Amino acid sequence: VQARLRGDVDRDGKVDTNDSAELLRYNAELSDLDAEQLDGADVNGDGSADTKDAVLILQYASERISAF
Repeated sequence: VQARLRGDVDRDGKVDTNDSAELLRYNAELSDLDAEQLDGADVNGDGSADTKDAVLILQYASERISAF
């Protein structure tokens, strides 16, 4: 069993701007995410992987926040 990194939408082992972009593409209905990706993308824990989460992921990637 491998632990999932919260915010790592593209599953590359790190949280970066690509994760935010991937989530924004999903919210714009330009790509699909599976259930595991959606769960990891919901960084604010409100039950929805949306643009609010994409903003938080971007803030984390740019070190404006240190945790979700």
